[in-house]
Amino acid sequence: MNKAVVIDVDGTLLSTRGRMGAKTKSALRYLHGKGYLVILNSGRPRRNLEPLLAQLGFASPLVCYNGAECIDQDGTTLFRHDLPTRGLRQIYEEAKSFLTSFACEDETTIYAMMKDSYLSAYFPFAGMKLSFGAATPLPESGIMACLLRCPHRHDGRLEQICTRAGFDYRHWTSSTYSEVCRKGVDKASALRFLIDKYHLEKDGIYGFGDSSNDLGFLSLCGHPYCMASSKNEAMRNAFPLTKKGNSEDGVAFELIEVLGL
Repeated sequence: MNKAVVIDVDGTLLSTRGRMGAKTKSALRYLHGKGYLVILNSGRPRRNLEPLLAQLGFASPLVCYNGAECIDQDGTTLFRHDLPTRGLRQIYEEAKSFLTSFACEDETTIYAMMKDSYLSAYFPFAGMKLSFGAATPLPESGIMACLLRCPHRHDGRLEQICTRAGFDYRHWTSSTYSEVCRKGVDKASALRFLIDKYHLEKDGIYGFGDSSNDLGFLSLCGHPYCMASSKNEAMRNAFPLTKKGNSEDGVAFELIEVLGL
């Protein structure tokens, strides 16, 4: 049976300080050596996931942009589902009066109202062309992410605008940020693709996540876990909790216990 460990990154693989614990690295290296496929399943772009693979010291499939892009172990792009630019322009025009941040990116350039240091932790500016300003033009195709921020009192209105423009809308937990996603494209759809590609069987898949956008892909895993540190009630009610949180090598401790490492 082909086996895999599928792991969300922020709030799961990484600590609250954005670091991967030594026990987690050791456990994943061991499983990789035993033939397990280790899949990082994240909302981050490729350029922000490859340094994590460098820390682990092995090649791995990457699910980027919450399922909109998938990279194979050899670095080949398996697919990319960009966001329709026309809809993004519609969102900006209808919501610009209350948006405090609007940022999009394609493979080479970040287009944003302003430089946003918070977002740069997840979507690094280094190595990217930067186009700042309220009137910055968007390309006709190739946009992979669109991130928005507004005061909480406008959350409902922003969701309606995004839905009307034809997108799925996701608000970040405990944050004023949100993002739009192409309908039918998510972490679960990307994992289904990899399950078919690598002939994975459900009982051989171990999954870890912490937020609402992990619900779908965890349902495809035979052994799904919600991080003990998760604040999402739906996640906590849907899946067994790890014994330890993301800042305590929770993924590693669970794998060690369940697999007898």
